[in-house]
Amino acid sequence: MIRRLFFYFLGNLAGLYLSFRYVDGVEISGGLYGFLISAFILTLAYIFLRPIFKLLFGPLIVLTLGLFFVVINGLILWVVDKFVNFISFSNLSAIILTTLILSVISLIISLLFVRK
Repeated sequence: MIRRLFFYFLGNLAGLYLSFRYVDGVEISGGLYGFLISAFILTLAYIFLRPIFKLLFGPLIVLTLGLFFVVINGLILWVVDKFVNFISFSNLSAIILTTLILSVISLIISLLFVRK
């Protein structure tokens, strides 16, 4: 369990860094400390909010064959944006692109490290 959380934290950290570097509209202040705090809170949000959203939006997840998870991840990212002072998104496209980056990195990490 701890190993999985650690890998998801590293994935969120890498995804936030890539989004900060390559997506217009993503701002992370506070340097390394801001990245670490943002990734940590994003990991906690995935742990606690994702099961609630999965329960609430279960029928939509089934109807879209799992593609609604991207929307759920975007909602979680938006919630983190509202509550964490270190991270900010200037537009919806920045949230969407960051969500896609985080989803791809999460998929790669889960395939390579977590499920073994």
